[in-house]
Amino acid sequence: MTTPVWTRRIADEFWSGPVTPLTYSLLGETMAEHMVRRTLRQAGLDTLANAPVLRLHASHVYVNGTLLVAVVNLLPPVLRTEGLIQLLPVPLKMALEPTSALAATVRTATTVLRFVLREPAWSPWQRAAAFDHACTAIRDRFSGPAPCEQNVAAAAAYEEMIALRAGLGSYLETVSWGVVFAYVFYHLVQELCRRWAPDLEAERAALTVGLPGAASLDAAREVDAFGVVLRSDPGLLATVRAAPRDAAAIVNAAGGPTAAALHAILDRHGHRLTGRDLACPTWREVPEVVLGLAMRAAEGTPHTTALAEERRRAATSRIEGVVASGVAGAVRVRAFRVALAAAQRYYVLRENMRYYADFFLARLRARALALGARLVDEGRLTAADDVCLLDFEELGRALVEPTPVAAGVAERRAALARDTAFPPPVVLGAASDVDASAPIEPAAPLLLAGECAAPGRCRGRARVVHGPADFAAFAPGDVMVAAYTDPGWTPILTLALGLVLDAGGQLSHGAIVARELGIPALVNADGATRTIRDGDTLELDATAGVVRIVRP
Repeated sequence: MTTPVWTRRIADEFWSGPVTPLTYSLLGETMAEHMVRRTLRQAGLDTLANAPVLRLHASHVYVNGTLLVAVVNLLPPVLRTEGLIQLLPVPLKMALEPTSALAATVRTATTVLRFVLREPAWSPWQRAAAFDHACTAIRDRFSGPAPCEQNVAAAAAYEEMIALRAGLGSYLETVSWGVVFAYVFYHLVQELCRRWAPDLEAERAALTVGLPGAASLDAAREVDAFGVVLRSDPGLLATVRAAPRDAAAIVNAAGGPTAAALHAILDRHGHRLTGRDLACPTWREVPEVVLGLAMRAAEGTPHTTALAEERRRAATSRIEGVVASGVAGAVRVRAFRVALAAAQRYYVLRENMRYYADFFLARLRARALALGARLVDEGRLTAADDVCLLDFEELGRALVEPTPVAAGVAERRAALARDTAFPPPVVLGAASDVDASAPIEPAAPLLLAGECAAPGRCRGRARVVHGPADFAAFAPGDVMVAAYTDPGWTPILTLALGLVLDAGGQLSHGAIVARELGIPALVNADGATRTIRDGDTLELDATAGVVRIVRP
């Protein structure tokens, strides 16, 4: 394979934002091996399996775009949908090879035969069930209180992290084909609708809303309900608002139904990380975040599954009515229903993938912080969470060798802050690379382009959100502008009038939630968080793929 062209475009679907050395060193190779290389080897594509998959550059994860093109070139024409092609770097789209239907059919049949022989449970009708079984096993494994971090030998804690990484790898093997099917069937359905019902864009976006079993949406609804309980006690609510940093202690001291509701959420969802890195705390560590989300979510319109389900049924009925017209309408409807059923099943799997991975990540974080605290006691780190700025091998050496590590950590902390403020280019290794590190000072008005993730239009005040610390300033009717959204942020999105994201695609979390809520969303709007300022008036036309910034 030639020198790779690297892209953040597909990486932003599952690993957006800055990444610390500990997180990447623990997860990067694990994800590459269990989600990509193993699958390629099973398909008999050993040459592709030997290619590099992921790369960490300027604290951001990149995917080998050249490898991605090689894989797309193997797909039959019917699966080379516009949605999949949009994930490719612009410089590499020209590398897509034309293929005849006959050649593609032979190649696909050969690949399927290899999978049937090497992994019988790979198929779409079996993989979802395997994922459900894995999720049940994970919840059982991590149910109950976390093991005590006190008096655990450093070597034992480090070995447990190795075992957790192996367990996460096994989970990712189960997930890998499910994620592939999610992208393939979702974009296939969208392509069929574009061909057979081209004028029903809003209905197309509603085909996957209101589906049961999406864990992050279930958690958001529980937080909404908790907000209602909290607001039913005005005195307690006023006390919590006056002292937000002590909110959890205040609620616990008050007891009653409010404390019970908080404990129920933390018992079920406390393993959720507030971001996509081991440096991010869990809901259980910072219950004040959950209280803040509940108070804010209660100010908006509660999201109900019933309304979303009705939107989905109505959209499906209308599209089927158009698809069924004309010659071969009955055949088209049958094909549409089969593809839609698979798309809906794997859509939920895609959204749940991170939720169950967080069980492993939360335990990995707990062990890492315990080891970081030991290095703090020895005077080699300033704070326990500085351990995230060491890679996993460095952490292992630090536990057995009395070498200083603080100086290197300080340099990495500064680099991480710089890379967070000024992210690197979306594409590396191609002539079209652009410098995305410099702040943009636009004249008003300014138009930014992106990809429509949920159609619609709105006009509202911009609020740039970098993380949970910004939730308090977010008001109902604001347009959220962010680099990406995390599943732990879902309740705050119920307040948003619209959504504009630097990164992401059709199956990123922000896109999924925007369609669920029925708000317009623009993703892959590179530079939005560096261009848009708090308080700007935004005219968002997600249907057209643009957002206009209006300044006095």
